Amino acid sequence: MVDIHCHILPCVDDGSGSIDDSVKMLKIAAMGGTKEIVATPHSSFYINKEKVTLENKQEAFSLLCQAIEENNIPIKLYMGEEVFFEESTVDSLHSKRNLTINKTSYVLTEFDFHEDFSYILQSIDELISNGYIPIIAHPERYRCIYSKKDNAFLLKERGALLQLNSTSILGYDKRSAYDTAMWMIDAQLADIVASDAHSPFVRTTDLSSVHEYISTMFSIDTADILLMKNPQSIIKGEKI
Repeated sequence: MVDIHCHILPCVDDGSGSIDDSVKMLKIAAMGGTKEIVATPHSSFYINKEKVTLENKQEAFSLLCQAIEENNIPIKLYMGEEVFFEESTVDSLHSKRNLTINKTSYVLTEFDFHEDFSYILQSIDELISNGYIPIIAHPERYRCIYSKKDNAFLLKERGALLQLNSTSILGYDKRSAYDTAMWMIDAQLADIVASDAHSPFVRTTDLSSVHEYISTMFSIDTADILLMKNPQSIIKGEKI
């Protein structure tokens, strides 16, 4: 499987708090059958009141790649970010101050959970008109989606892709997130399922359970598309 949303870099956001935790997350992922992971730290985050820079993230990425080699973990790691959309986002992407997924045109894009839907549509239009393909992170958790599920159709019509969290599907988040995620899969609106993992203890990197659950509730083919085929195409920069 391929995980395109994972806060696995140590000490750069609210995800992994140490290199040891990151290694544990990698081992959990590998045991569950994950072969590739995109590290997606938040695009803006503060630790000890000091801004974490892109250089900090790249250093953490290099450190973790070294740990993968030293521990013989069979996972390939790629760089990306979970980009919180704001006025300067497109300029930051153009100047490489914000990162796409593995240097492709795909951007893992996040909004405030209570953001106005019209703003999300406007943001998608801005990204697409500038040559980027937005992947909306965990839309099942946004109020404008779970309170009006048909808005998900409008996101897809605009050209966005939709990434669901494994925890939403497994029922570890709010009931509204579960209901919306399952509805999106059933309506064939979901494009990717990812872990959005933050630690080796809660919201982990294990994707085997969600693959099994989707296989049981829908089909193995559906699980493979959401957890293998589509995320693999995204890493390669291919159309899905």
